[in-house]
Amino acid sequence: MFLQEFVWLFDNASYVVTSSFHGVAFSIIFEKKFSTIINPQKPSRLNAVLDTFGIENVDIDKLCEQGGPNYKRVREIIANEREKTDDYLRKTINI
Repeated sequence: MFLQEFVWLFDNASYVVTSSFHGVAFSIIFEKKFSTIINPQKPSRLNAVLDTFGIENVDIDKLCEQGGPNYKRVREIIANEREKTDDYLRKTINI
């Protein structure tokens, strides 16, 4: 039950503030406005996922004012990454 509630919260949120990779991932999946709290002394895969999708982190104070990420562009990047993965898998398993 906990997982369903967790996903429901992201799906129904207006804004998300997170410090976790999964919080960022679900925010992107559900195309939410979000702000990520990143420890500057321990850069992590949070930076990598934001960079991959060309998403600039929004300050919490400005979250309500600013538009969310360009999810049209994010969807294009996801489609491109899926295609690369499919190609790699086809080559790897000789399909």
